[in-house]
Amino acid sequence: MIHMAHIHRVSCPGCDHDTETQMWVPSGLGPSLYACPQCNTTFPSGRIEWPHMSVPGKLWYIVNSSALAVFLGLFGGTLIAWSVLCLQGGVRAKFEPSGAAYIAGILAWGCLIALLQALRIRQSLMRVRAGETGPFRPRFWSIVNGLQFKMAMAIWIPPILAFVVRKTLIE
Repeated sequence: MIHMAHIHRVSCPGCDHDTETQMWVPSGLGPSLYACPQCNTTFPSGRIEWPHMSVPGKLWYIVNSSALAVFLGLFGGTLIAWSVLCLQGGVRAKFEPSGAAYIAGILAWGCLIALLQALRIRQSLMRVRAGETGPFRPRFWSIVNGLQFKMAMAIWIPPILAFVVRKTLIE
């Protein structure tokens, strides 16, 4: 059996506080040390900054990021097309994604993922240039860690909103 999603919790060894939720396969990019936001314990993140990555590590990041952009782009495009169809009159029993909403959704989600992954490289370069070698304190809204999981959750916002709008305003 092939599993499409693997979810892994990264917890503080001191207090078991969740510091990150990883989905898919982690890219490996980021600060090498975390500091728990709850108890301040410092522990290895299993990540490495961009300038310190090997060539295979950088290639892995690019391949992983590209696969994520394609996968979430296709899935996001499907959900955008479903959302538009839902708002236009409901979803038929057999739904086949196609049309402008599908293409726009693919491009929007795919480009957003690619942009965020490029921004993560930029942030890594800036941290290294600034000499920030201390532990990173993971935060929910940061794109430094757990971005794949956050985007996989955000991708559900359009269909949820479309369903709520459909049920409350249209029907």
